[in-house]
Amino acid sequence: MPLMPGSPRPGTPVPHEHDDGVYRSLFQQPVVDIPPAAPSYAWFEFLLHPEALQKHLTTLRQQKERDVHSATSAIELVREFLDQAQLVADEGNVRNKRYSALLLVAAQVALQMQLTLPKIEKALPLHFQRLLLDGIVDFAEQPASAHDKLTGEISIQPYEAHVMHNRWTLRALVSQSQNGYLTCSTRGEGEELSSTYQMALGDLMATHLQVAQNIQTILMNDEKQKLSLQTQLEAFLDLGMYFFSFNGYEKAYSCFSRALELMEDAENSLGKDPIMLPEGDRSNLEGYLAACEAVLEIQSVNEGPGVLKTPKLQVEVAWESRDWDKVVELLEKDIVASELTRLPEGYRAALEQQALRLLRSSSFNSTDDDPHLAAVTIRFFYKRVALQNAVRTLILDGNQEEVTAIDNCVCKCIRLLQDEIFHSVSRESMDSITESKKQFAMLVRFVLSLSGFAFTNTKSANAPVHVKQFVARILRHFPCILSLSGVSELLHRWDRLYVAEDLVIMPSTQSLDNLLTVEKHIRNSVGKQRDNFRLQADVSSMFAFSEKDTFVTALQKEIAPLSNDVALAKSGDQNNNGSVLSRNLITFCSVNNYSDMLSTFHFVDHKSPLLHCEYPRAALKGYLVAASLATNFFADLVSVVDIIDQSSLVRLSQCLIKVGAHVAAAVLYQCFVPEEFKYGLRILRQSPESHDDAFFQYFWELPFLELLVHLHSSPKHFNDRHVTLLTNLIQSPELNSSNPSPVVKDAEQRILRCYFRDLCRIYLFD
Repeated sequence: MPLMPGSPRPGTPVPHEHDDGVYRSLFQQPVVDIPPAAPSYAWFEFLLHPEALQKHLTTLRQQKERDVHSATSAIELVREFLDQAQLVADEGNVRNKRYSALLLVAAQVALQMQLTLPKIEKALPLHFQRLLLDGIVDFAEQPASAHDKLTGEISIQPYEAHVMHNRWTLRALVSQSQNGYLTCSTRGEGEELSSTYQMALGDLMATHLQVAQNIQTILMNDEKQKLSLQTQLEAFLDLGMYFFSFNGYEKAYSCFSRALELMEDAENSLGKDPIMLPEGDRSNLEGYLAACEAVLEIQSVNEGPGVLKTPKLQVEVAWESRDWDKVVELLEKDIVASELTRLPEGYRAALEQQALRLLRSSSFNSTDDDPHLAAVTIRFFYKRVALQNAVRTLILDGNQEEVTAIDNCVCKCIRLLQDEIFHSVSRESMDSITESKKQFAMLVRFVLSLSGFAFTNTKSANAPVHVKQFVARILRHFPCILSLSGVSELLHRWDRLYVAEDLVIMPSTQSLDNLLTVEKHIRNSVGKQRDNFRLQADVSSMFAFSEKDTFVTALQKEIAPLSNDVALAKSGDQNNNGSVLSRNLITFCSVNNYSDMLSTFHFVDHKSPLLHCEYPRAALKGYLVAASLATNFFADLVSVVDIIDQSSLVRLSQCLIKVGAHVAAAVLYQCFVPEEFKYGLRILRQSPESHDDAFFQYFWELPFLELLVHLHSSPKHFNDRHVTLLTNLIQSPELNSSNPSPVVKDAEQRILRCYFRDLCRIYLFD
């Protein structure tokens, strides 16, 4: 066996251990940097001297960094080991210690030199590729104790080695399926190709589909078997090529789409986990995507819309045909779909936003004769889409905390159901109220059916627990649900979803009629007092008076004629003056209530620092009552800012600060010009540790949300749950800067109405 100088044999001088390979002349010429030369050894010497192998590989890596060609490259070394292993296998000694040792050393060299699959496929014949990949799997499955200090630096998990082996199998199948007798120049070449293919892949041919499924399983189990972005991208590309080559265009489209998604995420991540992709692969990927789309669209036209291949195309066709039930059905199936075929989260959010725009347009064009575009139909469709997206985030919470995901889902569901109750109360005729009650019951049954479907079919380990908590909190918030027809059957259909012991603290069950009666009574009470808004607005602005005596005199002038009118009405004819009596009695009661508040106010020095908290709370209640009267309990589509002036809003904010509601107080400063934002931001900085996250959802201006994120991500007031909730709010579609101005205005007014209703619930009904 020929040896290059430097082999440690008898009679051969051994080089110095500290020889740096730098030549220095006898006459002290300038130092000449000579690239290090790899010492030459026979292949079996590396088995006996692992240190020699490490020294050889270190030199090869140095040569690679300097882009210097090596006489003995890593591929040549791997080929030598595999050749010897093949000789052992030909002798019938497969899987003996010698065979295993040769494969392990070859795998060690390949892993330490970071040989990629394309390099291995280019440099080695097919049967050697199979031997090397088998050796890599054996190396990864060795226990940690079997690795010495020289190989301990190689970190590869068994599942990573299996992914690499399975990827090679699919790539080899695709490559060999494109080669055969027709692509060979001679018959002998074709026979040799066929025999090599049979020797390397013969035992894998029958299970090649299972190989692809194994890769998909590891890719979906991202929590326990984490792969790098580079490996995920390459795996999805190989899967797509495999499915595309064997006419599985639907699965190929899903894999290529996921690969493109990973590529775009890596480009936007600013180098956190860079992806190395050869030039031209992105254009090839886009070409494969276009080819899959073209094939699937042709199949859809030929076979009809019932057999569309991709979920996205099915949703788009159902949307164009206005088959809203079909859209909801497809989105429901997508909740528990595999990650490879699942619709992107951004696409589902865009569908929800599109449904909301459709609802607004249908509300303005209520006379449209098309039943598919009626306001009731579109509202029911929009709420179902929004509920499905909420439940999807509950199951696939991603990086969110468990409590945050459940709170977001419960909050969204309660809003949508409560909104249906408001619509029911706002109806005038009994037929409309009955129809609204049916819509509420249908929406409740949809929520329970969707929860049961997700509870039964989800593959996530934590999802059933989340769904169960979600259902329990919804039933606790709306006790009337249990009295609706069909609800008991739905709850008993999924035994583990609903346990009676979970709702021990639930309020006593009430009917839907009782709930609607209470809401209607509040609405009617507010309507009766609407005529007295001017007087109550004057009383609610009492803090604007610097002279208390002047204010008392002004109010007495208002009370005196009203009291005389009431006395006169009582002495008059009840039949003739019934409406006047009713109206004046309400006015008289309102004035008496504010007279009591005035007497309390008269004996309090508001400039004193000893002002007790109960007086700001009483004033806060007065402001909220006045605002409720002015806006029909915030049910009218009238801007609250247009009715309540800025000075009143500022005083209302000061009252909220006095009672400790700093976040709620800062919300009101969004109603002013941007120059006034600084006062609201100053309020948020006062007491970050007491921030109530329930009011975060009422911010729509980014400066407020960004300040809150900054405060709660700082070490002093760190709260990961608050940061996650605020980040989700910033990314919500409603805050998209590209939304049209009318859409933004509608969203702001809706948020304000919900904000004031929440204040009334907290401070008027405590």
